[in-house]
Amino acid sequence: MVGAIPGVRGRLVSSSFVHDLLPSLDGYEEIPGVPARTIEAIAARSIATLGPASSVRAVADSVVVPLLRALGFATSRRLDDPARCVLELSPAAPSGTGRPVRTAALVAGYGEPLAGTWREAVRAGVASDAHWSLCSNGIALRIVDARRTWSREYLEFDLTVLGDSHAAQCALWSLARAEALCDDVPLLDRAVTLSASRGVEVCRALGAGVLEALQSIMQSLAPDSRRRHEPAILFEHSLTVLYRVLFLLFAEARRLVPVWHPLYRDRYSLDVIVSSLIEERRPRGLWNALQAIAHLAHAGCSAGELSVTAFNGRLFAPTQAAAFDRTRVDDSVIASALV
Repeated sequence: MVGAIPGVRGRLVSSSFVHDLLPSLDGYEEIPGVPARTIEAIAARSIATLGPASSVRAVADSVVVPLLRALGFATSRRLDDPARCVLELSPAAPSGTGRPVRTAALVAGYGEPLAGTWREAVRAGVASDAHWSLCSNGIALRIVDARRTWSREYLEFDLTVLGDSHAAQCALWSLARAEALCDDVPLLDRAVTLSASRGVEVCRALGAGVLEALQSIMQSLAPDSRRRHEPAILFEHSLTVLYRVLFLLFAEARRLVPVWHPLYRDRYSLDVIVSSLIEERRPRGLWNALQAIAHLAHAGCSAGELSVTAFNGRLFAPTQAAAFDRTRVDDSVIASALV
């Protein structure tokens, strides 16, 4: 998505915040060459040598422990069993502040959903008197809050993408390395607070933007559409169009549609359209593009390696936005609504 970093996800610190604002904060650092190359090698090893048959010990020894070592952590205690590996961590080098920093890490089975490890990760953090706890399944590294135990929000780095994303590496280095967590007010703590504030501002702006876009679309409908449909129906159909846009943006951000396929990504994703608009390019045929994307979401398709699963329900049904579907709306209106 626009304003996001590939391989960074979660609501503890949003990917858009990491992309847009994190580099401007005090404490943000570009990752040096040696740790960057080490992380790239670890990410490649995770892809090439591990799989569903890999043991927890293999995941810990091959990926997690080397990654934590590259971030400046040393293992002060390690507990292994067939299902889990728990690491108590401390900075490998003394901190300049003299403040001890304790962190816990939990290693799960390869590819095991990390949502199911939250309770164990928090318990490991509490036992180590740690603020932040790490957990990994060999595919992702997740940071969870071990103090605010009522919150299940997290920040996660996809190891399969991390090796190819310099921005994600810099974010991981700035937020999660041992030296950064030794500060009196670590960058991670500040980023969590600022990201939450920005999320509130974005929600307010989105609400105002939806109202403005709704008004523009309703006013753009042709007079014959106004004669055929009651005002309440026109309002409902226009709102459906906006709900379609919001749903598709959400689906692309969560990879619920095949954005990894170049044909879909380049021809049928709203991300490409919005990127063009933000870069002040004015693509033609926006009305037709929205029609095609909505039809594809409603009917699905299977063409070679491209497979799009149809979304069942009323949202993309043609009858739910007939006034819009049968009236060509000016591209400038569509562009304004999308932005």
